[in-house]
Amino acid sequence: MKQWEKWECQAVTGAFPNLQILSIKDCPKLKGQLPKLPVPLGTLKITECQQLEAFLPRTRALDLRDGGKLQLDWATMKWPRMGGHHMKALFSEGDGSHTLDDLEIEESISDDSIPLTTFPLDSFPTVKTLVLSGFGNLQMISQDDVHNHLQYLEIKECPELESLPANMHMLLPSLWMLEIIDCPRLKLLSKGGLPSNLERMKLINCSRFVGSLKGAFGDISSLESLEISKLDAACFPDESLLPPSLAELTIRDCPNLEKLDYKGLSQLSSLQSLVLEDCPKLQCLPEHGLPQPISNLKIINCPLLKQRCQRRGEDWEKIAHIQYLNIRWKRAT
Repeated sequence: MKQWEKWECQAVTGAFPNLQILSIKDCPKLKGQLPKLPVPLGTLKITECQQLEAFLPRTRALDLRDGGKLQLDWATMKWPRMGGHHMKALFSEGDGSHTLDDLEIEESISDDSIPLTTFPLDSFPTVKTLVLSGFGNLQMISQDDVHNHLQYLEIKECPELESLPANMHMLLPSLWMLEIIDCPRLKLLSKGGLPSNLERMKLINCSRFVGSLKGAFGDISSLESLEISKLDAACFPDESLLPPSLAELTIRDCPNLEKLDYKGLSQLSSLQSLVLEDCPKLQCLPEHGLPQPISNLKIINCPLLKQRCQRRGEDWEKIAHIQYLNIRWKRAT
């Protein structure tokens, strides 16, 4: 409905008394106010309606993509997901955002819409899942008080992001999953470390962050699973970089990786699963072998290793005891 400019009917409660889902898509000329809707609406979806400047009706779930300069009512909202341009209202009224469970802001947000350098996590004290993506100017995430609810944090494509909250080991006690993708400038602050309840971590193209992990886990760590991709390093992991609690380690898509550090690996006394994938320069396994607890080893698209880890290969004796071996070449799809 590319030519639609105005919603003529100002009330739909009589016509649709049980309306729960409203979707408005690809209406670039639509302006003015939206009609009065059942309160609260179950789900509201607005996509590519760039001229809208309305006050949105109450809704529990919001999916907003290029929805104009809309004003949001946080009072009943629990699951907002939004992206696109002109979302200044998102941070203009933070007092009503005490009901959110999940908050996802994604896609490229233009510099003239939210020139945000600091994301105020304090403004969303009940959010359990937070996904931030495509903030071109974001430099830091601020948090001054203890946030007992945040469990899952995903940050991707924020090229200027430099730091996570200071003292996050104390301020984010419930965080169990951290995912960071394409944030090349990010590193951990020297003050504090990572939350002790953190169980899973996925790090893609954030070499500075990986390099700052030493000492970040403290004496007590719950980290069980770690995936690292696009790491710009010739040798990994450094000694004392990773915690002994780690049970699963995946190293993927590291074109410059040549060597696995024996001292760094040997300290992983709980490691059961190791995946090495798309590391074309990885020459061999450590001279003294892999940690003894490993029972599952996958080597995929690592041509130099593949040859050495075949039966009668130079590294075969280092892995012959491992219960589950998967050494193969995977064709690109």
